[in-house]
Amino acid sequence: LLGTTSVRADHTVSHSVRQVTVSVSVPHPRTGEVKIICTAVMLQPERAITANHCTRDDTLMLTINGKEYPVLESYANPDRDLAILIVPNAPCPCAYIRRKPAQIDERIILVGYPHGLAQTIAYGQIQGRVGTGTIREQLVTSALGAPGKSGGGVFDINGSLLAIATQMGPNGLPTFAEEITPVVLKEKGSL
Repeated sequence: LLGTTSVRADHTVSHSVRQVTVSVSVPHPRTGEVKIICTAVMLQPERAITANHCTRDDTLMLTINGKEYPVLESYANPDRDLAILIVPNAPCPCAYIRRKPAQIDERIILVGYPHGLAQTIAYGQIQGRVGTGTIREQLVTSALGAPGKSGGGVFDINGSLLAIATQMGPNGLPTFAEEITPVVLKEKGSL
């Protein structure tokens, strides 16, 4: 019975983190074919968060449940690789941001669209922090990263948003993430 409960709880969490995680795409300039370039997380209706380096194109769109929503504008913090996307009519479900900072050895879930393909989930843990005490402090995780997962949510095992994936090391490990808990935002300066 305990094993069944654990599996069911894990399935429920993975389903909820998948729902709040959406793809960031751009249309091909000639064909109009949509290509996934990054990932974003819905924070509230019409607002999403992603990695700032994902916002370099002027024709960004979010795809939510198979429907495309043009990004009207984005707001970035130049000191951090984070950006808020303004997306008219984009619906929720939306992520819950955890109030307490991530802990070393904490288990995490990274959701994203690697290589512009289907949404995937990678499990890992918080390995440490780099840049400690600076505005650019980042979490180091053992969850496998890949191009396209930038902007993806790093969630705790209960499905609360901890951070946004921003870069990866060689061969996808480690994955680095910008922590976004309200406590960290207050200390470091918010978007």
